[in-house]
Amino acid sequence: MSDIGIGFRAWLATLAVDLGIDPEKPGSIQQDTIDENAPDDYVWFHRRGSIRDCNLDGTKRGFTDTSFDVELVSDDIDAAQSMAAVIKDELHAYKGAMGESLCLGAFVEDHSDEYFPINGADEGKHVCSLDVQILHN
Repeated sequence: MSDIGIGFRAWLATLAVDLGIDPEKPGSIQQDTIDENAPDDYVWFHRRGSIRDCNLDGTKRGFTDTSFDVELVSDDIDAAQSMAAVIKDELHAYKGAMGESLCLGAFVEDHSDEYFPINGADEGKHVCSLDVQILHN
């Protein structure tokens, strides 16, 4: 089974033009780490948790539910909000390939008010935070 984090990053890279980023530029799409030399606009995500679905008797049902924190970071608030809108429009209710993984369904919401962004706050950047849930094989 392939890693959904790698698949999610590959899927994000397909939206690079719409997001206004260059996926080949180091730091444009980051998982878990924060690149000190990141470009002005970038996408950061972190796998928050993952659970394999099963019945009460312990039998596996064939899919995994993985949650991600996704942050869209920019010097410009309009650019950060635009990137968030692209992800919401393209990912919410998505079914299909994510790299080598099969996404059975994806759901996107704005993060709760209790969420504290990891990126950009100390540098004066604007951050739009999303809560992403992906059901996958």
